[in-house]
Amino acid sequence: MGGSAIQPSLEPTMTVSLQTKISLDVIIPTHNRVSLGLLQRTLTSLLALRPVPEMDIKIYIIANACNDNTKEIVEDYQKKSSTPIIFSEEPTIGKSFALNHGIKLGHGDWIAFFDDDEIICADWPLEFAKKVKAVEFDFCAGRYIADFEIPPPEWLPQSTNSIIACHNDETIEQQLKPKEAFYFWGGNCVIKRAVIDSVGDFDTSLGRSGARKAMGCEDSEMQQRLLKAHFQGWYFPTLCILHWVPKTR
Repeated sequence: MGGSAIQPSLEPTMTVSLQTKISLDVIIPTHNRVSLGLLQRTLTSLLALRPVPEMDIKIYIIANACNDNTKEIVEDYQKKSSTPIIFSEEPTIGKSFALNHGIKLGHGDWIAFFDDDEIICADWPLEFAKKVKAVEFDFCAGRYIADFEIPPPEWLPQSTNSIIACHNDETIEQQLKPKEAFYFWGGNCVIKRAVIDSVGDFDTSLGRSGARKAMGCEDSEMQQRLLKAHFQGWYFPTLCILHWVPKTR
């Protein structure tokens, strides 16, 4: 497992002086990740998120055709969390089915999507609140930082970043364009609920499933749909997550 660890912030809670409270639903689909400890990592990072009074956050864990003890693990974290964690099950295998299930459960004005092999950085909510105040946008993507299970070989070129799903340090804040789908990955993105209501759910013919374990392209397809509908998207490198890169990748 990667050596990165998330520690709760010891600094006082900060505010961003928003006129209205941000309501955010966090959706995390998961499929049999308990044995590797990955889901536990993700949930632990959620408990360590730095609170922002101007935000109302609810977390939805969607067990996608799980046959392990995912439910029991989530129930344990529910007892420890000051943020509501809602557990639900989607029996149809496929990430897009789980995403759409989670969308229907919530009511927040914004919907954030994370994967079950990530660590969400403690200041993510504060950084998102800052962007809502400063920038006009309908959806956004954040930065992936590689969290290698074992140290990568020295010869590994940066050109492989899209393969291992991480962003370069030099990638700056920018507006998303149709040809830049590699900035928008479904494990660290946010979309307005009203926008999803307008363009429709994730395409269930895409997305990882039992037989399709690599990138499922449901995220890039959604980005293209959003941009074709003239919604404004941005890449914000301050919205950071650590993405687990197994040695087999």
